[in-house]
Amino acid sequence: MRCNSVFPDKHTSPFVLKACGRLGLIEKALKFIVFVELLGDGNVRPNQVTMPNEVTVLGVLSACSHSGFVDKGFYYFEAMIRCYGLTPRLEHCGCMVDLLGRANLLVEAVKFMKSFPIPSGVVMWGSLLFACRSHGNVELAEFAVNKIEELEPRKCGARVLLSNVYASASRWSDVKVGKGKTCSFMEPKSNPDAL
Repeated sequence: MRCNSVFPDKHTSPFVLKACGRLGLIEKALKFIVFVELLGDGNVRPNQVTMPNEVTVLGVLSACSHSGFVDKGFYYFEAMIRCYGLTPRLEHCGCMVDLLGRANLLVEAVKFMKSFPIPSGVVMWGSLLFACRSHGNVELAEFAVNKIEELEPRKCGARVLLSNVYASASRWSDVKVGKGKTCSFMEPKSNPDAL
């Protein structure tokens, strides 16, 4: 894909892929993709443009996530490792959790997080929490909030989101409890005090 004899490169491709993904234009994103073609015999052949990098793969995973293409997302995630020799970072894993969460595959998302060698970070647990809110899974949302608070005990946003999950489930008595643990911090000099 080119425009006025200008070909995509490693700098412009991720932005186009991300835009296609956010607009739900996965087919356009996959036509634009600058990945190598997988031949039927399992060999790889680079195309004329460029090999993918971590940012390009993240754009593709995001496009798959926003468009609901779970199988294609896993295909490119595995190709990232197997074919292109790229090491997934927390952002890639968070995108995969988002992909599974948007498809309401919440149990599979937790299994993915537990099976991956990278320790689950706030990005992954946050993606799971957002999916729990969207799909009304209160129990898993509480679990995700506890994990987020273990990793970032001074941040309070997860509790507010949990309150929204409770409200969506009409658990009004829990809404107050969820918000009750929110807090603000001031740091005069080096000693933080909760207000």
